[in-house]
Amino acid sequence: MKRWMVITIGSVAVLAVGFLLVLFYIRSTSNWAKNLTWPEPNLATVADGVYEGTATVSMPPGTASANHSVTVRVTVSGHRYAAIEVIAPQQVRGPMTDYAQTVVSEQSLHPDAISGGTVTKSLVLMAAANAVGAR
Repeated sequence: MKRWMVITIGSVAVLAVGFLLVLFYIRSTSNWAKNLTWPEPNLATVADGVYEGTATVSMPPGTASANHSVTVRVTVSGHRYAAIEVIAPQQVRGPMTDYAQTVVSEQSLHPDAISGGTVTKSLVLMAAANAVGAR
């Protein structure tokens, strides 16, 4: 077999194995994150105000996520979510803004699923629950 053919086949094999490893990491993180839970607070018992909450998780071996902790600011008005703002870490403030608006629109910490960022979205919801005292 010619040398260039061996190199090409070897390169394709290495790329395929790398792709499968990345796919496994993403899938294992997503499956783990789907098992995270948090309570749905009873906003009827929460006074109007601005609350801050943080959620932190320990990632199991073999999972990958950029964020292990998120802090949010929750504004409650008339026993409803008026606003939810991600305040830390800085890199998720922008991407999670629309997601936080979905929570406000649906008035639920269990909104319809939106793909991507499973761990970070779960942390945002857990931090919001913690902010208003649902433990």
